[in-house]
Amino acid sequence: MTRPTEAAERGFDTMGAVRGHLLLTNCLEDELTRPNIELAMKEDRLLWLDLQGTDDEVLILLREVFKIHPLAVEDVKEFHQRPKIEDYDDFVSIVAYGARGLGEPMTEVHCFYFYAERFLVSVHRDEVPAVAEACTATCCPARSTRTCRWCPTGSTT
Repeated sequence: MTRPTEAAERGFDTMGAVRGHLLLTNCLEDELTRPNIELAMKEDRLLWLDLQGTDDEVLILLREVFKIHPLAVEDVKEFHQRPKIEDYDDFVSIVAYGARGLGEPMTEVHCFYFYAERFLVSVHRDEVPAVAEACTATCCPARSTRTCRWCPTGSTT
């Protein structure tokens, strides 16, 4: 008999409390759910997952889906760390400070990044408008005429 995942034991299968963006290389605007993330990983598609918050759902996702080392996951709980880069077997962990937007101080946002061959996961506690703008620019290049869920208005660009 297989042991259920920590997420299943705690009722986080749907990841209802996780906020952020899931962007795939084909600009698919899937909902941010664990099944969609797992499907993208299983299909070996490049993805950028931007997560806002460091609650249990986020930590479980990092451990179980992305196989992030427990020490790196533990780091995500502690903000105000010094900037650093750590090389693990399957990914690189980066702790850095950034700005909320253009013209803002670089000390405003503390971010964690996990970079591997097929994914980039960014984690931050507060909302970062620059990330939302990057997501919009990524999924709506050249102001396409299709509807985009990530655009600020949620309407055709």
